[in-house]
Amino acid sequence: MNRNNKFIGYYQWGQKIQPNRLPFNTYTYKSPEQTYAQDSGSWVYKGEWNGTVSDKLYVEARYGDFGYYFPLITNSPDNFFWHDTGALISEGAHQAQQLDRDRKQTTAAATYFLDSGKGSHTFKFGGELLKEQSWEGYTSRRGGTSNIEQVYVNGVSSQVIFGFPTAKHVGSLKDNDQGNLTSRAALDAIGAFVNDTWAWGRSTVNLGVRYDRYHGWLPPQEQLGATVGFTTVQAGQFAETSLYTWNNLFAPRLGYVFDLGRTGKTVIKANYGFYWHNPGVGISQNANPNIANKSVTYSWNDQADCAGCIKGDKRWQPGEQGANPTAQALQGAIKLDPNIKSPHSHEASVWLERQVSNTMGVRTGFVYKTEDDVISDNYQLDRPIGAYTTPFTFVDIGVDGLRGTADDRNLTMYGVSSATQAAFPTTRYVANLPEFGRYKTVEASANKRYGDRFSMSLGGSYTWLFNFPNNYPNTPNQPGAEHRTTWQFKASGTYDAPYGVRLSPILRHQSGVNFARTGTIVAPAGSGLAVSGGTPAAAAATLIYLEPANANREDNIWVFDTRAERSIKLAQNTQVRLFLDLFNLTNSHASETIGRATGTSYLKPTAILAPRTARVGFRFVW
Repeated sequence: MNRNNKFIGYYQWGQKIQPNRLPFNTYTYKSPEQTYAQDSGSWVYKGEWNGTVSDKLYVEARYGDFGYYFPLITNSPDNFFWHDTGALISEGAHQAQQLDRDRKQTTAAATYFLDSGKGSHTFKFGGELLKEQSWEGYTSRRGGTSNIEQVYVNGVSSQVIFGFPTAKHVGSLKDNDQGNLTSRAALDAIGAFVNDTWAWGRSTVNLGVRYDRYHGWLPPQEQLGATVGFTTVQAGQFAETSLYTWNNLFAPRLGYVFDLGRTGKTVIKANYGFYWHNPGVGISQNANPNIANKSVTYSWNDQADCAGCIKGDKRWQPGEQGANPTAQALQGAIKLDPNIKSPHSHEASVWLERQVSNTMGVRTGFVYKTEDDVISDNYQLDRPIGAYTTPFTFVDIGVDGLRGTADDRNLTMYGVSSATQAAFPTTRYVANLPEFGRYKTVEASANKRYGDRFSMSLGGSYTWLFNFPNNYPNTPNQPGAEHRTTWQFKASGTYDAPYGVRLSPILRHQSGVNFARTGTIVAPAGSGLAVSGGTPAAAAATLIYLEPANANREDNIWVFDTRAERSIKLAQNTQVRLFLDLFNLTNSHASETIGRATGTSYLKPTAILAPRTARVGFRFVW
């Protein structure tokens, strides 16, 4: 517009097409029909104005939008679905689903510079408005038109899940606008901040405070009617509903920098910040009585003697299910805790920085971070840990995944007896839990700016974690807080070689993730015990840790890549840039993820680092 006023516009569209996406990353798939297809689009755009009002005042304002539509549609024409959570195999049709989101954001800020007899101040203040919405629905939860999911655990039938449609159509950009995705949720957020950076002598102090307000709500929406198994969902309408409002969320920020040597070459920095977590639209989505992923779960005996039943055929027939549902994801089965509050974090850090030369600096520091009042979307508050008092024996078949071998062992687990189950409803709550996280990290890095034809950067960190890797326990069979560690290192640089060739090597190291061997406990046949811990998928069978969370570690990964590039001038303002990329030069075959479930898939790699790869390309610059 002019020297003091700029307008910036930006638009981007992205389309991801993945014909054979894996529904469960750890499973083995023998046919493309066992996968589903993803053809999803996303967009982002903004309009921004920056203005220099005077030599002391700078203002900026922007409006932007980010959104996507995300369909996952089974490739199978079958009208059944069966899988084994221990053997990690499946047959039949996965879901036909779509999740759409849109996030509109308006921000404005002003910066004012003030010099005084006691140093200089940089004041910054501003605010933002955020409106986020989601739309979700399933034409089939799993199993095609049958909407039935059958589950085995290491060759033994476990549960049957009846799903209900919540979408009229999936797979199109306009499905949300046309009302085809019936489960809707929304979040409105307001934020404001003020900050002062005060530099005086050898000290710089940064003082600030932020204010946030979050309002979660549900737009008007429709419930589709259907009958699957023994349950009928009635068609209906839901009026607009206010779920929660978190007001007066103030968060202080403090920073301090001190020049140790009076030369500006050695400084110590300390920072502290308090942060309220932005809940996103997820809490509204998870607390919606018009649940997108509607289902009813029963225990299932595929060896039952009943009229019309076929033993061991991996298909449910009437009479093979338990007498009563073990879990429901229907209206009334999930509630929002009226006392829900915003999760929060503290973060404190201290750093020592040293300028070694005109082009090189080093930095080391320590960061401590917390998470508290973590929110769960499926905790059974009415069925606490104390309700699980009836012991039963669970056979851990050991690391070989074979029953009846020397590494088998008997473990005592606990369930809720049939006589007391009615006193402990399985209603799931979206609620704060005593779940927490504690993270300690040490970091060190060195950077050399470009000079003498090369630049270089190297650094690494080591983190101690103490949190709940399997979420907060809802039964005495589940693990609690566990200690784990992780670390990473990276070295990169550039070198201008002869003939105008620039070389850019990079070496990366990432530690493998700690993990425990897991098992799935099933209530003994005929016992009537409930062993679930909340989620519908774990209603009749619950995932447990059979060893500490830090008992094993996935592969530590080293990767060495490099790029060689050279620019060739074609005209006065036009050049072509040629490049050669070499990935994984050492041809490392480290496993990125490893099977953790007890059974034949234990320790089986489920994702392996891509092999040595070369890429040749060019780019026009004008």
